[in-house]
Formats: sequence, structure tokens, C-alpha cells
Amino acid sequence: MYCYEYVEGKMMINAWKDLSEQERISLCEELGKFHAEFENALSKEEIQALGLEIDTSTDLHKQTKEEIEIFLNDTQIPEKYKIIIKQVCGVFEKNKTEASFGLCHNDSHHENIIIHKGKLACVIDFGDTEYGNIYNEFTRYVQDYPNYFEIIVETYEKLSNKKLSRTRLITQTVLNAVDDIRSDYDKDGREEIIKQYIHWFAKFTPNPPFAHQLKKNLVL
Repeated sequence: MYCYEYVEGKMMINAWKDLSEQERISLCEELGKFHAEFENALSKEEIQALGLEIDTSTDLHKQTKEEIEIFLNDTQIPEKYKIIIKQVCGVFEKNKTEASFGLCHNDSHHENIIIHKGKLACVIDFGDTEYGNIYNEFTRYVQDYPNYFEIIVETYEKLSNKKLSRTRLITQTVLNAVDDIRSDYDKDGREEIIKQYIHWFAKFTPNPPFAHQLKKNLVL
């Protein structure tokens, strides 16, 4: 955390609003490059030698599962939202084996990315680094920068020669955000976020009836 004092620049969450469109695009490309290079920075053997965790599970994190259960049992949440989350769980289960593994920063959200003069200065806080599912690297980008995450992912894909399933990525993003949706529901219902999720499903899920059913349940 001392990096905040010694690395020149601002956290991405604070710098983003002042970036030009071209700077935003270039930054997203830099982040995609960072993840492509970082996942191969150490071999699996070197990771083991360092004592870092190795997680080859294709399932959701235990905490995420618990948050989903709390969400579904919350009497304050309208049933239409619960139906959506149940459907998302179903699609995730069918696609969860579409995993890709490598060295993961595992906490690359916009408070751990430092921007200086419109460029990526550094990524900090490697305390959760492990060998794990690469999809975990991108869900916060989807959640926090819905109009730009594709640039990050596409750059990563180009440089890593890997292809990520958008269905897997989007469903995991939604399920990881369930606790945010529930905790903020009393404030504003998170209607806009739910609508954004449906937009992504309509675009990425190869199952038009599923996207149609989501819209129907939300009464859009």
C-alpha cells in the first residue's frame, strides 16, 4: 500500500474522468498487454517453489456461492431479480469448464492501477497473486468499465493467442457482483446495472430465448 505514496500518478478510478477517449483506449490496450505478459511471467513450477496458491477449479469462489444464496433468500429483493440470477447460474454451469489458467494478479481493479500522464504507470498490490483461472482477471473490468472491457480482453486475446468465452466472462461477472446488487438495492435498485447485464447477454449469449426471457422477467 506504500506504493500510493511512492508511485507518481493517480488511481485509475480517479484518473479515468480526465482521460481523453484515445488515452482510455490506449490504457485498456496496455492493461490487456499487462495480463497477457503477466500470466507467463512464472512457470507453474516456479509458482509452486514460491509457495503461491495454485487453484485449478473452474467453479465459482466459495464466497460468491454464499453471496448468491444470501441474495436468493433475501425477502427484500423482488422475485424478478432472483429469477434472473437463477438463470445466470444455469448458463454459468453449462459454460464453467471453459477455463484458462495462468499466473493471475487476482485483484486488478481500478484502485490498484496507477495512471500517470494518461498512461499506465504501474499495477500494485500483488498480495492475492496465484496460479488460477484467467477469467478472474477481467470481471472487474466488465463491471467497472462496461464500454471498454472489450478492448482489454481483445488485446489480451491477441497477445496471448487465447480466446475467452464471453458467455463465461459475463455470467461470472454478474454472479461476482450479486452482493453489490443486493447491498445497494435499497439505495437505487441497481436497475441500470441489471439492464447492462441483459444487454451483454443479448450480445454474447448464443441463446436468444435466454436473453428474451431475461427482458421479459425484468419487464423492460
